Amino acid sequence: MVARTRDGRLLPSPARGKLAGAPFTARLELDASGDVPSAKLDLSTRDIDVGTLLRTLGVAEDIDARADSLQLALHARGNSLRELAANTALDVQLAGGSLSVLGAAQKPAAEIQLHKASIEAAAGEPVRLRLNGRLGQTPVRLQLSTGSIADFAGDSSRVPFAMAAQAAGTRLSLDGEVTLPLGSAGRLSFEMSGERLDSLSELARVELPAWGPWSLRGPIHMTSTGYEMKELALAVGQSRLSGSGSLDVSGPRPLAELRVTAPSIQLDDFPMPQRLTDPLDPPLQDGGMRGTASRTAGRIDRLLSASFLKRVDATLDVHVAEVLSGTDRLADGAFQLKLQEGRLDLDPAVLNLPGGGMRLSMSYDLKQSEVDFHVAAQVERFDYGIIARRLNRADNLRGLFSLNLKLAGRAPSLDSTLRHANGMLDIAVWPTELRSGVFNLWSANLVLALLPLIDPGQKSQVNCIVGRFDLNDGDLADDKFLIDTSTVRIRGSGHANLKTEELGFVFRPRAKGPGLFRLQTPLRVSGTLTDQRFGFEPQDVFYSVLRMIASPILVPIERLTLGPLPRDGADVCTDPIRAIGG
Repeated sequence: MVARTRDGRLLPSPARGKLAGAPFTARLELDASGDVPSAKLDLSTRDIDVGTLLRTLGVAEDIDARADSLQLALHARGNSLRELAANTALDVQLAGGSLSVLGAAQKPAAEIQLHKASIEAAAGEPVRLRLNGRLGQTPVRLQLSTGSIADFAGDSSRVPFAMAAQAAGTRLSLDGEVTLPLGSAGRLSFEMSGERLDSLSELARVELPAWGPWSLRGPIHMTSTGYEMKELALAVGQSRLSGSGSLDVSGPRPLAELRVTAPSIQLDDFPMPQRLTDPLDPPLQDGGMRGTASRTAGRIDRLLSASFLKRVDATLDVHVAEVLSGTDRLADGAFQLKLQEGRLDLDPAVLNLPGGGMRLSMSYDLKQSEVDFHVAAQVERFDYGIIARRLNRADNLRGLFSLNLKLAGRAPSLDSTLRHANGMLDIAVWPTELRSGVFNLWSANLVLALLPLIDPGQKSQVNCIVGRFDLNDGDLADDKFLIDTSTVRIRGSGHANLKTEELGFVFRPRAKGPGLFRLQTPLRVSGTLTDQRFGFEPQDVFYSVLRMIASPILVPIERLTLGPLPRDGADVCTDPIRAIGG
């Protein structure tokens, strides 16, 4: 340092040295000639370890940071160190570098690529930080306000703390007070909110649903292994949930636990993917069922990818007193979700209904080159009109269906799981109304096309539709397949190969009532799942004509040996599906 003095003043003097290991240049000026001494310091340096500097000064323990350049201007006045601290103005400008905020277990909670930042404090005012940078490829802005320079230089043990960050359409804030040095302890309230959750997809590196507006808030406490929120409040749209959560970062993967309850949940606040609510595509477009499965799997893969599933362990427990879907009340529900070492288990998800219920369990495990899966579902007399309204396909459709499903297997990819699955699928439908174009399913299209061909001109009521199938390595074969109406009972047999998409079924009708002189020709269905062909074999037509001619003799014999068929189908429609353990 080269110093010059005059009349009790240190004239502006250049200085050089090292600060936190980085060379600096500075200019220092002191004036002790007046009643109140004053000092000025201007300093500049490059490639400085800011984190080491803050720890050396005892300001903060939980920041690792480097700056490509640092410019500091300081102006202080006072007759004592206390007065100097109370009357110090500070202006620090940083450019380039990086900032890493260390959380519990000294693990990074956020890593920001720094564009520019400023630290400013007027005399006696709070220290304020403004920062612009990037989280990955996502721009981020951060503002922070805490105690004054006198608080850091004096005997204060706690200072106020307020931080607000904005990135990817999401706002995060922390408010409260912290213990000095910063990062050692504190009492803070956490809030994170945004208009749509999927705005965070790029930052989270996983495709998130388009839900919102959403928010998560509550007091947050840092433990030796992570974080706790014992009174958290979660909101999505008009739905409100409350409970507790924790995040343990001490292990090889973060472990998140969330337990929430809600008096009421509106499913409209959790919209289904747009792909499911768009108008139905023609069945032959984009590769049929296999193309649809591939597109669906592609979307799910982005959510259930190995890179995401193996990044974190989690447990989610949700209980809801009332579930609503629009104006439909679905009673109460609950589900438990567990993610551990890349394996996802949902066991169970339960939805209770006034007349029945739904229960679903599943497991999904990504091996090195294969997908291990297990799915079991039980549905008891669920109103499928609710599903149609959820998909925006129909407003006044009604009818009930029951389902027992148990599938398991191992497949090379997510879109090929059904083609390698084994298990059973039983479904029974009691339709109040049948309408085409509502559900884009090959089985629904088949049944709706079948009825007018077998029972033309009849204004009959469909009592039930029952399909019981066994699935063996992707081949779906019937155990029982029937359609019962007030005028005819149709029994089907055959199979559908989910690997080749080829199907082959034959449906044999039997008239109810007298049934004299009625042509009851078996109908055969062939083709593929998306291109079904219906037709009559010549020999079937021949035998049907002979049967029609002989019906005055054959029909009474059938009634004596097989018994009459109830018009309401009570003998086959009352309890038609197998138990899921069967």
